[in-house]
Amino acid sequence: MILHGNARGGASDLARHLLRDDENDHVRVLQVQGFASDEVGDAFQEIQAIASGTRCKKYLFSLSLSPPENAGVSEEQFYEAVDRAEAALGLTGQPRVIVLHVSADREKYTEMKNASVEERRDAFKRKRLAKHSRLSRKREQDCDPAF
Repeated sequence: MILHGNARGGASDLARHLLRDDENDHVRVLQVQGFASDEVGDAFQEIQAIASGTRCKKYLFSLSLSPPENAGVSEEQFYEAVDRAEAALGLTGQPRVIVLHVSADREKYTEMKNASVEERRDAFKRKRLAKHSRLSRKREQDCDPAF
């Protein structure tokens, strides 16, 4: 499984992008957890409002999870990968939004987290790429024992 994460701002634009059904065959919101609202746009506005009280410009953490083609990865395996990534990055228990995109028969899950607090920002900046690589290799081995 390929994991790609980065810090970003622009909550309103990102919410619109995640929900675009003209660029994807199918879009489904799987989870909005830990926010005052169950709507993606409202959750992102909440994150933006929290960040407005700080100097943080990249107050969101985005994690995209893409399985290899024809891997047959279950939704449960995606949630497990998200939980492992959160633990590795020190973001367990933080509010999150998870959206499934299907385009040309390829699935991609995107998780967004509030990263406006200094220690959370530092948690995903430190060794982020190395952790993603290790997690990707581990998920590939879990999904394909012959790997």
